[in-house]
Amino acid sequence: MSSNFSKLTCIFAFVLFIVICAMPLLATIGLSFTDYKLLTSINEIGFNFDNYILAFRDTRFLVYIARTTVLAISAVLIQIVISLVITEFLVGLGKPLRFIPILLISSVIPSAGVGITWKLNLLPTVGPIGGMLSAIGVPSALSNPALANLAIVIVDTWQWAPLVTVFLLIVRVRVPHRY
Repeated sequence: MSSNFSKLTCIFAFVLFIVICAMPLLATIGLSFTDYKLLTSINEIGFNFDNYILAFRDTRFLVYIARTTVLAISAVLIQIVISLVITEFLVGLGKPLRFIPILLISSVIPSAGVGITWKLNLLPTVGPIGGMLSAIGVPSALSNPALANLAIVIVDTWQWAPLVTVFLLIVRVRVPHRY
């Protein structure tokens, strides 16, 4: 009974993944190769690379890709370093797995909620962080592009470093030392 239930649960999860994630992704990729004009009745359906050729010839697009890559790599590296430090600290305290529920709190908050909360925190007039920074003469992170990139990395690290810490804690505590 238990084996059949496990198999059915895995099949259901796989079908749910296909329906919710894979199908829309594949449809989006397929649409990216078409020349679809919403306001006309003539639409070219078929595979062409014109959209991609135009995108990669646009220097602004390439700048955005480079900026996004730098932000992603820096955020991931910072998250890994911070998570390693927190993991070793919690292992040193003893019984580190009891901290997992606390660490998961920031990871289960929807990203829209995190964005709104941090935007309010960073406002120079009413936000506690933005108010302190403006009091010492630091420009608003919401209006300065360089500081906005730093704020994105900080907020992303705040949200996802604890989840990385949970993964590292489980590996550190549950995987035998001979591996």
